[in-house]
Amino acid sequence: MATLYARDETAEAGPLQSLLTAKGLTLRTVLATVLSGVALALGLLSVFVGYFIPPSATMFLSTVLALALVLTFLYFPLGRRRWSDPPSWPFAVDLLLVALSIACRVYIGVDVEEFEARWGVPSDLDVLVGTVEILLVLEATRRAVSPVLVIVVGLFLVYPLVADQMPGFLVGPPAEWRFLVSLLFMQSHGLFGLPLDVIASYVTLFIIFGAILGRSGAGAFFINLALAATGWQTGGPAKAAVISSAMFGSLSGSAIANVVTTGTFTIPLMKRIGYPPHFAAAVEATASTGGMIMPPVMGAVGFIMAAFMGVAYGEVALAATIPALLYYASLYWQVHFEAKQLGLVRVPAHQLPELGRVLAQGWHLALPLIAVIAMILLGRSVSQMGFAALAVAIIVTFWKKETRLSPTNLLLALEDGVRAAVPVMVATGAVGLIIGSIYATGAHFQMATLVLQVSGGQLWLALLLTMAVLLFLGMGMGIVAEYLAVAALIVPGLIQLGVLPLAAHMFAVYYAVIGAVTPPVSIAAYAAAGLAGAPPFRTAWLACRLALAGFIVPWMFVFSPQLLFQGPWQEVALAFISANIGVMALAAGLEGYLLRPANAIERALLLVVALLLIKPGLETDVVGLALLGTVLVAQRLWPAGIGRRRPAPPAAPVRVVATAPAAAPALPEARRGLDIAAVPAPPTRPTAAWLHWAALIALLAILGWAGTASLHLRDMNIFLGLLLALGFGLAALLRLGVAARETVPEPAPSAA
Repeated sequence: MATLYARDETAEAGPLQSLLTAKGLTLRTVLATVLSGVALALGLLSVFVGYFIPPSATMFLSTVLALALVLTFLYFPLGRRRWSDPPSWPFAVDLLLVALSIACRVYIGVDVEEFEARWGVPSDLDVLVGTVEILLVLEATRRAVSPVLVIVVGLFLVYPLVADQMPGFLVGPPAEWRFLVSLLFMQSHGLFGLPLDVIASYVTLFIIFGAILGRSGAGAFFINLALAATGWQTGGPAKAAVISSAMFGSLSGSAIANVVTTGTFTIPLMKRIGYPPHFAAAVEATASTGGMIMPPVMGAVGFIMAAFMGVAYGEVALAATIPALLYYASLYWQVHFEAKQLGLVRVPAHQLPELGRVLAQGWHLALPLIAVIAMILLGRSVSQMGFAALAVAIIVTFWKKETRLSPTNLLLALEDGVRAAVPVMVATGAVGLIIGSIYATGAHFQMATLVLQVSGGQLWLALLLTMAVLLFLGMGMGIVAEYLAVAALIVPGLIQLGVLPLAAHMFAVYYAVIGAVTPPVSIAAYAAAGLAGAPPFRTAWLACRLALAGFIVPWMFVFSPQLLFQGPWQEVALAFISANIGVMALAAGLEGYLLRPANAIERALLLVVALLLIKPGLETDVVGLALLGTVLVAQRLWPAGIGRRRPAPPAAPVRVVATAPAAAPALPEARRGLDIAAVPAPPTRPTAAWLHWAALIALLAILGWAGTASLHLRDMNIFLGLLLALGFGLAALLRLGVAARETVPEPAPSAA
């Protein structure tokens, strides 16, 4: 029986995977070896720094940025769609950019103490190298992130040079290019500032953590668990999509990765019970997007927010809990009322995964999540939390044979994590240029003043402007870059208007995240539409409507911080209960269904009820509950309703099983749901497998020795050489295993 693992099978295989399947020595094999070696070195550096004391910021961050630039110019080549396409003459430009990236890092590392001593008084060579580094970051941003972000960064780079010639409130003291390069390239306010530090120090750890869980079969476990818990209810598969996306999305930290992981299974299942394709895709996109605001991990943006505010991550995760639950509660009720509206049949319980069996097979895959929560409660640092989560994730996969990862899969997961982290590293480097340019002229104070002037001191108008800016930037910038730019420019103005800092930053985070389902650039919705075979733009607008709670709740917690666990517990509990009733009313008003189809007056009243109840406050709660009672009484007294939508025809019987390839036998009746199993690695001879395990053990021993001997603190250049040697050595070792793999006899074809 073939193992089904819900992931993006249409995505191109990574260099390491290509290296394992390549035959002969070709240019593509050489390029795959280089990419694999550098990616593994960067991944090992991230894991190493998660446990041992990090080296000096300049050496560490310049190393991370250099490796990220090398990978970017080779992952996203000029003149080719993929790194694996046959190279043409633009490949020479890629190699030149790679050489310049390495040269900039060498320049810094030759004598870092002398380099740091020249802060503020750069030499001509410093200015030249710094200019080259800035241009390299801009080109890498264009390739890996978006040209829009490059334009934004370019405007901020030009602004300090002409600040004295700007009109009105934009006028400021000008800065020379020499001073600006010194600030951006040689100080901690630019390229090597807080955003890149956060990504390099611990966010990459969590990205690798999610990649390891993905390869261990955790995605299938969360889907089966959600199906077992809710699949028998009305609209059960859609509710399972909501819950599984919330659980897995918090760990993956990417809306797209979440869509292609859980959506591969949940979208076809929703369609088969009767949901329209565009609705199934919109549900998956909305649920997957919410994973980035769902504790305990919240992707990368939660850690960056904590570092930017200078507070413990546990405080951020706690504050995000109630808004995230309200977001998912609204989506849950919308899929429920839509199922009622369409008259969908329930999936029989005997066709669903059994809860006891699911827990027996995969309970250990939930332990990493529990470990993260425990570390938050114990108040550990984010680096300790990330390293512990990663260690637990690796250990628990060995609990059962089905989820056990081979050395090859561990290294593939490491490479997967680095490939996902590289665009974020490049984006944070670009945002560092924005922040440095702002500091060069003191414009961060002027921006706060601008918010006050434009809004006239009216908080609601300042929030509306902030929301508009975030949604506009969301069309071309990544979530992390978007949040950091607004946090540096606009959030201080909101705080001056009296908003709690935690609420102001969370407001920015929410609208940065919600851009993934906001047309016209609704990336998560378009990805889900591709899986569902639905019209992309129609899916995007429906996903935006399904995510409406994500647009409303941030306004509520700004005016009433009880939703962020700010205040006495009695007020927090009352706010949580009333807001939950409010999002149910919101879902009913949007879907036009409560106990029966609602008429226009009832829908309008339900939407008013939602706003009254979501906003904490005794007076609004009393009025909201009274109006809700009025609607309930009306629906009971007049059950026929007005304007009932015609129910959908009964769906065909659904058997919830993993789909096997045509050559494989069908699943037995007792095997319902997805197989909880690790992604199979290419077969190897036993001798090759033992060699791989021996290499991993030797790797841990070498890194342990380097850490205890403080090699990275005494000489970062030697340590970097060691990491690159280990990365290339592991890639070469796996490549050597290909010959052994190719001699393994092919299994006999199945009788089926």
